[in-house]
Amino acid sequence: LRMIAGLEEITSGKISIGGRVVNDVPPQDRDIAMVFQNYALYPHMSVYKNIAWPLEIRKMKTNEIKAAVVSLTSDLDIERLMDRMPGSLSGGKKQRVALARTLAAHPKVLLLDEPLSALDAPLREQSALLLKKVSQTGITILHVTHDQTEVSSLANRQINIGSIT
Repeated sequence: LRMIAGLEEITSGKISIGGRVVNDVPPQDRDIAMVFQNYALYPHMSVYKNIAWPLEIRKMKTNEIKAAVVSLTSDLDIERLMDRMPGSLSGGKKQRVALARTLAAHPKVLLLDEPLSALDAPLREQSALLLKKVSQTGITILHVTHDQTEVSSLANRQINIGSIT
């Protein structure tokens, strides 16, 4: 995942996204977003700032950023958390904030590293429904997990180490 995202050097072979080889394309130009297993939220920024950050980097107008953040937090049922700091959130809420931040950038590809592994059963189910909804928007999702049940319930296609099904 880190090589696909451009965060680690590719030592051999090619990575192609949409027919375009991206080996030498900088991470910010790949149109890829990643939700890390540990969520990688900025601890010194509020939920609002964490989600707004990728839009601020792109120099979007303040009113457009606010509208996007409000829409995403509403969709993910975290709008009441916008003033909170990540350290005060449960694992499930952190996961939704991390997902909102990645979706704010409207990536073509979303990379997920064990996104449901730390969640309890009800929250796993709720989050799985959310991921299905995201996949229906046309975003390609590459979801890495060790949970075969999770794979079966979420995947359109599966790639298992050693075989393709």
